[in-house]
Amino acid sequence: MDIEQVIEWAERVPMDELYNEIRRLTGLSDLKFTSKVVNRNNSIRILFESQDLIDKIGFLKLMFKEIRITQFNSEVVYKTAEDDTKYLLFWGTADFSYTHPSGGSNGCTFLTFWYDDIHGWQFEPYRGL
Repeated sequence: MDIEQVIEWAERVPMDELYNEIRRLTGLSDLKFTSKVVNRNNSIRILFESQDLIDKIGFLKLMFKEIRITQFNSEVVYKTAEDDTKYLLFWGTADFSYTHPSGGSNGCTFLTFWYDDIHGWQFEPYRGL
């Protein structure tokens, strides 16, 4: 499979199912997301982000300039099934990504996910180390 076929596959990943799981976990039913498939040195990623959530975090907005739901880690990779057939897998983490009023940014993972055409979506809420 060439890189263009991988990009085409990534563009067909049903992201709405991931977004619905994020809405369910966060209790924020009005989350809106944008996404795009990017090719960084033949490493295919699906990047997504929500709208700014600063108006939803109450007194914590004293600590944050901006907060969104994004992914820190994600990639489309080849996997090999038990019968030695190869298939594509999209894996990643959903994170609260934030910017401080004085500058600097960071984030915190709350969900790990996987998607492939064989198993569909799989989700694992992040419970820390």
